[in-house]
Amino acid sequence: MMKVSVTTTKFDLTDVELRQMCQLGVDCIDFGTGSSFPGVKEQGFPDLDELLKMKRKIRSFGLDINRVTLPDLSSKFMNNEKGCEDELENSVNAIKVFGEAGIKIVRQRFAGDTFNYMTKSYQARQRGGAIARGESLGFNKEPYETPTLEEHEKWWGRFRDAYSKLVPVCEDYDVNLGMHPSDSPNHDTPFGGSTIAGLWMSSQVKM
Repeated sequence: MMKVSVTTTKFDLTDVELRQMCQLGVDCIDFGTGSSFPGVKEQGFPDLDELLKMKRKIRSFGLDINRVTLPDLSSKFMNNEKGCEDELENSVNAIKVFGEAGIKIVRQRFAGDTFNYMTKSYQARQRGGAIARGESLGFNKEPYETPTLEEHEKWWGRFRDAYSKLVPVCEDYDVNLGMHPSDSPNHDTPFGGSTIAGLWMSSQVKM
């Protein structure tokens, strides 16, 4: 059965907002920002009691939580700077909290997984006059550089370091760890079209 989910960047959803979601036929909510949960700013990972309180409120409107975002792994972590392992530990603790709260899908954001500087953002008008986010490579006239091969490999190395710690905890707490493609999937982004195609081809060769 297909369900409709919407993404929000705020945690303290009001009754009016939740009621509107119901009226629009929404079934679930995705929380797209790891820092929006109570406790993250104070201790680095979500507070279980506050999370459960919000989950009960969401369910009282006939909705549920579909996916949440772990605390971001910043450029400090990706560059393996001193003290950066605290960030990964916060993500590990966040998985445990979400697992205890019965939330089954989490995702991890990494610094450098998108190249927003490559595009020009604008309001795209679509059918019926709907306004949505638009991004254009053509509208951006500013010069930019993409990572070198060495920088690209270093990024993937830190990605693997993180997943080697996150996956076992997800398995222990029965939580699914999702990967969000680079959005937008510009050339040379870690999860861009050419990179994903290369990963797919590599997997076929190994089979």
